[in-house]
Amino acid sequence: MKTSNTLLDKDAEESPSPRLHLLAAMEAGLSSAEALSLALQQATAGLGGLGALAHTRRGTTGRLSLLAAEGITRTAAEPWAALGEEDDAAPARAAREGGFVWVPGGGLTIGDSGMASVPLLGVDGPVGALSVITAGGGEPTAVQRSFLRWTATWAIQHADLSVTTQNPADTSRERTPPQGDEAVLALIRDMGEAVLTVDDAWRITYANDFAERLLASDRRLLGDELWEVPAARVPGLEVQCRRASAEGKTVEFDLPWPSDRGLRRVRVVPVRDRGQIISLCDAVEPVPTEVGQNARTQARDRLASRMSELTMALAEALTSKDVVRAVADHVRPAFGADGVAVEALEGVHIRVVDAVGYNSEFLRLFDRLPLNANSAVTDVLRTRTPRFVESPAEFVRLYPNLEYMAAASPKRAWAFLPLIASGHAIGCCVVSFSRPHTFGEEERVLLTALSGMVAQALERARLYDAEHTRAQGLQRGLLPQSLPSLPAVSAAARYLPAGRGDEVGGDWYDVIRLSSGRVAMVIGDVMGHGIAEAATMGRLRTAVRTLADLDMDPDSIGPLSEAHGLRPPGA
Repeated sequence: MKTSNTLLDKDAEESPSPRLHLLAAMEAGLSSAEALSLALQQATAGLGGLGALAHTRRGTTGRLSLLAAEGITRTAAEPWAALGEEDDAAPARAAREGGFVWVPGGGLTIGDSGMASVPLLGVDGPVGALSVITAGGGEPTAVQRSFLRWTATWAIQHADLSVTTQNPADTSRERTPPQGDEAVLALIRDMGEAVLTVDDAWRITYANDFAERLLASDRRLLGDELWEVPAARVPGLEVQCRRASAEGKTVEFDLPWPSDRGLRRVRVVPVRDRGQIISLCDAVEPVPTEVGQNARTQARDRLASRMSELTMALAEALTSKDVVRAVADHVRPAFGADGVAVEALEGVHIRVVDAVGYNSEFLRLFDRLPLNANSAVTDVLRTRTPRFVESPAEFVRLYPNLEYMAAASPKRAWAFLPLIASGHAIGCCVVSFSRPHTFGEEERVLLTALSGMVAQALERARLYDAEHTRAQGLQRGLLPQSLPSLPAVSAAARYLPAGRGDEVGGDWYDVIRLSSGRVAMVIGDVMGHGIAEAATMGRLRTAVRTLADLDMDPDSIGPLSEAHGLRPPGA
């Protein structure tokens, strides 16, 4: 069915261009069912909604039948299967009045929700309605209304409205039209994606069935702080959610999900004075044509490439300094940045782990800052929310007590990213620029997502650093602090590790004074490296000294020592 392009041309300039380009690029080769499904998907995404419905008139009656639905299960869509001509539901009103209609959800416990509908206009007038279940932010904006009308026009041009794409409900019998909150709640409860709401303290106030299964198969979520739920401790999730709350705007991003190793699309919708609405679904979109590859797909490709490269580098990073070098090597070129610094929380102070692009004199200005200081780093650690500062003037406005630091810094823009691992803030990663820099939405999402990976690598590296330091101290304490002065022999020794990462282990040497002017020289090797091997070295060293004090011959000491686990050199 075709209609005039007047509405298309009129509204196109006002509508979200990336989604319009996607729809325009996908025209060729789509079946009617695919076209209608694509229109519903894009309508949902364009309005930041929870799902979408398409209704059409059947026969000569004014009643509407539910033709297709996206993001809504069959059970959830069933109450909307048939609407009377005079119903107050948004789709019926849109088809009856021929214009945009938004019906708010009123006192819904899941936040400001409602339904936005526009008519599907045929040659002789409305032939149905296209609707989106909205979430957060009140009534859709003028741009969103325009986009919804444009999508409805595109749908009626490219879809046969007699075709059902999902057969969401049996329309063979009359049904009672949905009434108020109960119908919308039923839709959300049975949706094919996880939907939950949290209050300002991040306590879960609502979770639909999908969210319960995804996050807590063996427990109830209500009342728990979201970050206390083990399945929600996904790198990057908390930081992104807190950023949406701090900036007061909807944020949408993709995250690798550990439980099933899939990619989840997460949408966070702040609701004024009522917390956040968070939805999670599989990050799957229609495959675009070569010419029409949309901005989202390109951004996801860039994200996947950068995350893959950084993941490999971080996996090889052994120490905390290795982590910083990996971040500097892969993040700076990707974003055109000039500096990277990583700081770790140690007790009540912030310590600079390492940095690239800064001189040592400047680093000393903020090394070991107290946690209660008013600085960007301590700010993001306390709030667990990223801070993007685009110029020195903005930095001074936010932190007037640190004007001297802004003047001394060689940088002019900064992304301060909290590092959160295992539910705890462990440090901050600072990505900096030598000139003032405007952070676009894509950059903010990417940097925030990458910070989750850095946090996991830094936590692992700090555990290695701590064990390495303890083992090194143990080994140094057990090796000879000085060599004895001997009458017939001058002794000298040097301990030189064979390679990177081998500084601590079970290798040792000793020089033992014996009777009758004799000297015993011992070299030992315990397989492996670490605290356990260093401790074994200490036991064997003690055993060798005890046996040597008995004036036993070397050929007797060797077998007895081997019985205690000593491996002779070269064996």
